Amino acid sequence: MATRFEEALGFNLEASNLLYALCDFQTILNQDILLCDFLNVIKKYDVKLIQYRDKINTIDTQIENLKYLKKHLDIPIIINDKIELIEYADGIHLGQEDLEEIHSNKKIALKIIRKK
Repeated sequence: MATRFEEALGFNLEASNLLYALCDFQTILNQDILLCDFLNVIKKYDVKLIQYRDKINTIDTQIENLKYLKKHLDIPIIINDKIELIEYADGIHLGQEDLEEIHSNKKIALKIIRKK
């Protein structure tokens, strides 16, 4: 029986298919890697989940990058911190300080996030 998390992902988790990749845009640029090259690596190693992290580009560029990733991949993509990008992703990663930006009461912040 699938867990709620597995249902949300759209596949069952097994020890053989748990590869998660971080797409840190600054690291990619520093290594002179194009987004299309990153995609090739993701496909080669059968990655099942990507976290997109971009602290350097404009929101418009981030939206274009997320659209590009979604167009070429059929796996969940979560974004790092930026709740304003949620409509272009499958989920969001929030740290403790990110919750405080949404609402000073973390319990209320979690309820707000769950309703989105």
